[in-house]
Amino acid sequence: MTKVITFTVLSVCMVLVSACSRDTPDKILDNYLYRLSNVLDVEKPSTLPIEIRPLFPLRRKRSAQTQEIREGLLDTLKLRKCGLLPLIAERNSSLGKVLQPSLKMQYELKFLSGIEHCLENFNQAESTDTELMQLLQQVRTIKRANLAAELWNGIYTSPAIEANFSRKQTPLPLESNGSHSLSLTALLTLSNLISEISDNQPLPSGRRLSQLESHYEILFKNETGSQVFTSVQLMTEYLIQASKMLNQRLNQRPLCPDGVKTEKAEILYNVFLKFYIGEVQPYLAQVHHIGEPWLHENNKLLDSFRKLGHPIPESVSNYAAAVLSTTAEDSLWKNYIQARDNHTRSWQQILKQCGMMPSQNNRQ
Repeated sequence: MTKVITFTVLSVCMVLVSACSRDTPDKILDNYLYRLSNVLDVEKPSTLPIEIRPLFPLRRKRSAQTQEIREGLLDTLKLRKCGLLPLIAERNSSLGKVLQPSLKMQYELKFLSGIEHCLENFNQAESTDTELMQLLQQVRTIKRANLAAELWNGIYTSPAIEANFSRKQTPLPLESNGSHSLSLTALLTLSNLISEISDNQPLPSGRRLSQLESHYEILFKNETGSQVFTSVQLMTEYLIQASKMLNQRLNQRPLCPDGVKTEKAEILYNVFLKFYIGEVQPYLAQVHHIGEPWLHENNKLLDSFRKLGHPIPESVSNYAAAVLSTTAEDSLWKNYIQARDNHTRSWQQILKQCGMMPSQNNRQ
């Protein structure tokens, strides 16, 4: 009885160890190559280094220049009539002078909204203080001219956005924890903000502006972009290598001479079902499910600035073409799609050779 119990415990432990041995994407993909190598009699590379993706442009190359308003001009305004003195005092404090980009953007939106509201009230009251009206209009003109650049800096020089373009090598997990949905919502919130301003809708203020920081926090914490890019590169390299191994066997000698199914072919089909369809493809589908909308929202955010009339820095445009584009040649996504499709064709060729093609193609 003791021996039976001991054997059972050992068996359970072995199952648990086996389950935990492939708990990361790279381990699942590496095991897939290992299985292919064994059955195809082709060598598996000992390591498969992932190419380092382009570096997100340095902050100084992303920053947009803005025109500063002279302090003397603000001092001459009777801004207490507009209720802006507390906001100005906060901005001129020691902490206010080193605001994070997102908070600086919020300040500019609050200030401009306050100026425009003040002007509207004065116009309705038919104010006779022409000097004050002229000064308010002058400040409004400068702030309006700065707005697109302030919005750009508030988003694209923020640590939250930078975290999503870091070159960390941590891929998306095998099972999604839902954090990517929150990140997508955060990006959508930012692009909607820019789009509304470009459509001349009322400037956001109050509670809506204060809620922006929670979206920045989500983007900074989740780093979804960095994980998406690493996963796309990981899948690309492993699928390319798997295709090379399948094609090498196809070019060397047929797995099924004269179309007769062999024992090796049966084993290969099990590898196809158990390790590719059962383990690799679900992760591939997840990368696609998360990666495609992530890229879409990032491109939408850039387009919202183009619509606003703000020029995208050349360094960012070049980076976007290489990393964010789904159509540009040699972009991360285009290379991934090509690797995926080539891998599908390699499997189709070798399975057709042995008469083992599934009745219906498995969707990627």
